[in-house]
Amino acid sequence: MERINEAYAVLSDPLKRREYDLPRGYGRVVPKFEKGAKVKVRADSPSAYSGQTGVVDQEPSRDAFRFWYMARIESRGLSTVRRFAEEELEALSN
Repeated sequence: MERINEAYAVLSDPLKRREYDLPRGYGRVVPKFEKGAKVKVRADSPSAYSGQTGVVDQEPSRDAFRFWYMARIESRGLSTVRRFAEEELEALSN
C-alpha cells in the first residue's frame, strides 16, 4: 500500500510527474532513434535479447507514453525483428 501511495503522490502532482517522465523519455515529441540507427538492448531489459545489438528496422511508432521501435537483431546467423519500448534501447557506443 505504501508503494501505491508513493506512486499516486508522484502521478497526481504535475511537477513531480514531469520530473519522473522526462528522464525516462516519456512525453518526448521527437523519437530517440531513427530508422537505420544502431542500438543495443539494455542489459537490465526484461527481454530475452538483453545486451544484444541491432538496427532500427522502421520508423518508430508512438503511443500516449513512449515511442516503440522495431529492431532487427542478428544472432547465430538468424535475423529477428522485435518490438522494443524506447527505454529498453540505448545508443550503440563505438
